[in-house]
Amino acid sequence: MPATALAPEAVVGRRITYTHPITGAALDGSILLIEEGTLIRFRLDGHRMRITAQASSEYVQYLPQVAAIPPMPVGRFHPIPDELAGVYAMVPVANVGDLLLLTDDVEAAGAAVQAYYTANSWDPSTADLSTLVQRWVAFEWPEDTSVLSWSWSYPADDDHDGALQMYVLPAPASEE
Repeated sequence: MPATALAPEAVVGRRITYTHPITGAALDGSILLIEEGTLIRFRLDGHRMRITAQASSEYVQYLPQVAAIPPMPVGRFHPIPDELAGVYAMVPVANVGDLLLLTDDVEAAGAAVQAYYTANSWDPSTADLSTLVQRWVAFEWPEDTSVLSWSWSYPADDDHDGALQMYVLPAPASEE
């Protein structure tokens, strides 16, 4: 399909499956609007951010259902790389003071820390990988749906619905 033509399936409310270009995960969502004739803007189920893609993108599969657009989500969720600081050494990373490394593999976590430090022009040798700790982390959308930002917490254990086990590099103690 030429880039100048809008796919006939591209209509507001159309359900889609988006194949994430980094993770390869198939994620369902809904088209929110059509922009500039050939661009679609959609939101993935359980997420607040909007993604824009060409209507003919190889990453978008149109599903047969057209429905009302779901309300903004609230509560616990599992983040995708686009909602975090990015992906480093194939590991999604969030910098919230502590560095949250969305993997349960300590070697992958260490490689991600090194890549994150390098990408941010920090000396990777200053990262104290001996302080990496495995924790349960919960991500949550606030009740206020006008706010796009999320919060996080360290639940005590995996009994907390929606928590993810990952490695955390604690923020260095400030020298005062």
